[in-house]
Amino acid sequence: MLKRITVILFLILFIASCSTENNPIAPVENQLTKEAVKLPPKNSKLSVETEFYESKIIDGNAGGSINFSFDYVAASGQTVQVYGNLTIPAGAFNTTENIELFIDNEIAAIDFFPSPLSFNTPLLLNLTFKGLVLQEGDDSVLDFYYTYDNQTQFELIAKNARIVNLSNGKLQVVQAQLPHFSRFGWFR
Repeated sequence: MLKRITVILFLILFIASCSTENNPIAPVENQLTKEAVKLPPKNSKLSVETEFYESKIIDGNAGGSINFSFDYVAASGQTVQVYGNLTIPAGAFNTTENIELFIDNEIAAIDFFPSPLSFNTPLLLNLTFKGLVLQEGDDSVLDFYYTYDNQTQFELIAKNARIVNLSNGKLQVVQAQLPHFSRFGWFR
């Protein structure tokens, strides 16, 4: 009987330790109602890009940076631009990694790989989307989040500034602090 109770207690403790509450990269804000900012659809006759991708090999002990810039013509005729840079401070991680970033084709989001990869010092991301179709009132509700679990859980990302300009469809995050690699994006 004592063996059974011990095994049951062990299983309960094991299952409890696997919850997202103990996961160091799990979001703290659980909200199911956020809507992603959509990118204008591409003009299929003028755009041949199927993926916006950049990569660079970085020694985490030395640090480095990755600059990126992509644009396309939307079906409505406007130009959509995505540009920015990722700064990796010296000592952010202790290995050499092929850092990859992908801009989502449908929403204002960016994915980083290898994932998961956590950092000793947060990486700094400057990211701008321009030429988006934003809604009245977006300037007060849009923000930059880490998201996971099929975009049902979110964590607000610390940053120096968030800029929302409705007139030119601009979303900009300045020095967003990335504690790990995953998916980050603009949600309302």
